[in-house]
Amino acid sequence: MEPNIASIPIDAYHRKPSYDDILCELLEPTLENIPEVSQTITQKPKPKRGSGEASERKEKKKQLSKVSMDGQQRGHWKLEENKRYHWFLEIHSSHFINKHMRRMDKIFKTMERFVGTREAEQCRSHHQKMEKKYGSFVNILKELRRQIYGSGDVDCILSDMKSAGLEVS
Repeated sequence: MEPNIASIPIDAYHRKPSYDDILCELLEPTLENIPEVSQTITQKPKPKRGSGEASERKEKKKQLSKVSMDGQQRGHWKLEENKRYHWFLEIHSSHFINKHMRRMDKIFKTMERFVGTREAEQCRSHHQKMEKKYGSFVNILKELRRQIYGSGDVDCILSDMKSAGLEVS
């Protein structure tokens, strides 16, 4: 009895085997003998959660260094940087009384040199964030004293500044 020709797919009946088909037939028995390869053949990899362009960009961003090309820090401010920011506010408090004084004296350029690891734009942005969070310059100083030193004791702040090598009067 002859097979029903209508039941055989035309592509499978007329198609010549490709190079890949022949290679797969030849290598299939040998690949199954290798445990690492046989596991990868039988198990499909699970897609990563949140896979896509957005997650790839996040991964690349995480891999980037926290220091930019010119040696400036990025990301969250460290305790030492916050201390130096606080000391700068204590020393130059007269410049922060009104916004006009800040613009005229280019105070954030001075702060950049004082902090040492942040650019002027980062210092300005940090200060604006603090103003928004605490409302006024006086409240910023009070909160920084409380966070860094646990109290508003000026002697503790002055001794810390002296130990860092700053000349304090």
